[in-house]
Amino acid sequence: MGGKRLGWRVIVLTRRYGGEVTATTSRLQAYVRAMQREGAAVLVVTRFPFVYPGRRAAERYRRRLYLREELDGVTVLRLRIAGERVIERVLDRIMRLYARLRARRQAPLLGKELIELLYGLLALPLIAALRPRAVVVEQGPVWLGLPLWSVARVGVALVLQVSDVKSLALARGRYGGAAAARIDLNRRLENFLYRRAAAIVTVTDALRAHIAARLGQAEATLHLIPNGAEVDIVERLDARERQRCKRRLDLTGKFVVLYAGTFGVAHDLHTVLEAARRLREIPDLAFLFIGEGPVEQELVQSAARWGLGNVTFRRGVSLTELAPVLGAADAGVSPEISGLRDTVRAKIYLYMAARLPVVVTDDDGEGRALINRAQAGYLVPPGDAAAMAARLLELKRQPRMAALLGENGRRFVERHHARSELAQHFARVVLDRTMAAADAPKAECPSPIVQREHA
Repeated sequence: MGGKRLGWRVIVLTRRYGGEVTATTSRLQAYVRAMQREGAAVLVVTRFPFVYPGRRAAERYRRRLYLREELDGVTVLRLRIAGERVIERVLDRIMRLYARLRARRQAPLLGKELIELLYGLLALPLIAALRPRAVVVEQGPVWLGLPLWSVARVGVALVLQVSDVKSLALARGRYGGAAAARIDLNRRLENFLYRRAAAIVTVTDALRAHIAARLGQAEATLHLIPNGAEVDIVERLDARERQRCKRRLDLTGKFVVLYAGTFGVAHDLHTVLEAARRLREIPDLAFLFIGEGPVEQELVQSAARWGLGNVTFRRGVSLTELAPVLGAADAGVSPEISGLRDTVRAKIYLYMAARLPVVVTDDDGEGRALINRAQAGYLVPPGDAAAMAARLLELKRQPRMAALLGENGRRFVERHHARSELAQHFARVVLDRTMAAADAPKAECPSPIVQREHA
């Protein structure tokens, strides 16, 4: 392969890699493995993982500012900015005070963005020392990747993996009433960085169209590589294995409704709890929540307050450990708050790969299009616990229909969203852009002054 002849080196800069069970980690690990198969020497630069509640540092990483470790054959360099959470809070308080003094209703809170910018700056000396052929910036790349914009001028391919829909939500006024100043600043920085990237990879059609509108005639740099699932890991369990797994989970004889993922604000998990409350009198139906996140304690307390004996919470696990749980579940749920119509959660593909019929929030967007095209489950209105409970009860009472929907989902993911094939596509994009950047004439590194761009 061309990558093997080049002996090319790639630095991947990301918010998280390993240590936290997220869709971002699963996708990026597959991408890194694919690049390694193409002959790339990959170094992942990321933060230390943290755990909830309170975003505490994981025990083995405490009191360290950096650490080099090997994860499944991948070299990972972890960095920490001392007092980063304090920096976030102080900056946001300053911005709130400034807005109050100027009699403005909203403050452009930028604490998290500043921390991402600082992590990007930390990566610059490493890039200068290692001289990679490509730098991949993953997940919300604008502030994280901004310090790296000049690498394209010295023969390094800058590849942006855009999977965070925050930018699109900001542009459409659907991100918690963000201040106009923050929206405008974000837009200008995006325009600046997108036009300097060798390639941009997005996960949804809506994101691709959004960025294409910013780039104008430079749309050729855009690539759509959607979310997917590891179909080779999530295999069918026979009846005996299913019962054995349910027994280990203390859910023997139950119809198991699974939520596996982040316990975040955007995931409307309170609606799932309300559906569980409506179905609490059905003895052989149970809800299993696997994961962690900011609203975890709130959910646990609500379930305890309502006396929901049909709800079980378990910590997040790796995909390998999750696979038998998926095989033992009977349905998967993916709830979202209203307005998030521009993304498809990775957990939906995972449920489908495991042959689970799904119950998904009708977002009037890409989630609806996926479920209708795959014929893999049901859509329910945002926040409608009664509709969710009714659909889950329908799946329980009609096992043949549930099995048909599950098989439809599995076939669809195998054909269109197998993670291994998507990862290979990503590796080819990076390799192609790396070779193009290596062949391009070198230019002196320009002065890092952000020029005014027009949307």
